[in-house]
Amino acid sequence: MREMTELESNSRYMKNCYNKRFCIFPRMGFTDELKEYAESNGIELLIPESMYRDAP
Repeated sequence: MREMTELESNSRYMKNCYNKRFCIFPRMGFTDELKEYAESNGIELLIPESMYRDAP
């Protein structure tokens, strides 16, 4: 969750950018807290395996 908060905070420096999208790639999955935050704020959480069609 700390990384998401930091990412959102730093995005405020992007002037005239009205359609921001955030992406975080986990090393060992997402915390329940971040999953809940993402769901209630329309944030899509991705894992590397979901980026490939033929992932094992």
